[in-house]
Amino acid sequence: MGTVCAILIVAAFGLCAQQRQDAGRASALPTSTRAGEIDRERRQKAAEFEPDEQKGLELKHFLIDFGDIMGSDSDDAKDARRGHVFVYEPKPPAAQALSLGLFVPRWMRADYPDIPQIGNFDYQTFDPRCWRSNYPNPAFDLHTPEDDFRAAKRVMAFSDAPIRGIVATGQYSDSRAVEWAAKCLIERRDRIGRAFFDAVVPLDGFQAADGRLMFEDLAVKYRLHDARQYSIKWERFDNRTGTGTPIAGAFTMEIPQKAGEYVRAIIRAQDPGRSVTVYWRADQVVGIERSR
Repeated sequence: MGTVCAILIVAAFGLCAQQRQDAGRASALPTSTRAGEIDRERRQKAAEFEPDEQKGLELKHFLIDFGDIMGSDSDDAKDARRGHVFVYEPKPPAAQALSLGLFVPRWMRADYPDIPQIGNFDYQTFDPRCWRSNYPNPAFDLHTPEDDFRAAKRVMAFSDAPIRGIVATGQYSDSRAVEWAAKCLIERRDRIGRAFFDAVVPLDGFQAADGRLMFEDLAVKYRLHDARQYSIKWERFDNRTGTGTPIAGAFTMEIPQKAGEYVRAIIRAQDPGRSVTVYWRADQVVGIERSR
């Protein structure tokens, strides 16, 4: 799950600890020179996160390859197909051939801004549900709605101001690049939130307050959805058999719990086919399940 979160965040943001100061100026350098500079910076970044036994640091490496993120592809502008299809994927070319060229994928019709420091980077063609890495990755094949929710939760935690601040650390010399990069990242963030919060009941922060169940709707919190009503049903839960027994009259936020027993709350919003189930014991959350 952590892998999925990391990949989604890198895919959506393409953020790095240090952006090249001026991609336009760097493009005038020989490819071998730029490759050497990038490799040196990669080693430097890796070294900064080497473990320090005296300080008790356990993280060995936390390295993002910033040579080919966002609109860059290390020594050239990013190939427009990146993020949309695998490097080797027969279906798109076959569809174009069979349609005699009439079928043109949306990413091939993208209108990228004429900003050399940005390269091929946009938000209009970005669909987080269809995003592709360069090569198939088992993490994406095995992801669950819960994985997607957790990834979106982390991405949505970046408000506009921090995103603009991160972009500013890139020290772009072209103000248009600053504005476009920030706009794309903000729009991509919101698209990730809408796509994956809409796929589940995006409730979070479950806790007990004065005997009542409390939570927050992340889609409402981030203004991706209007305020809405919720229905709830409580059941006593047998942890040995995995079965629940409805509790008569328990349809409010009051937690109907006796000492030592498990209960679960099945919460639905406007879509009756989706729910989030919260398991409780001794006024503590002991499990959360989200329906597919």
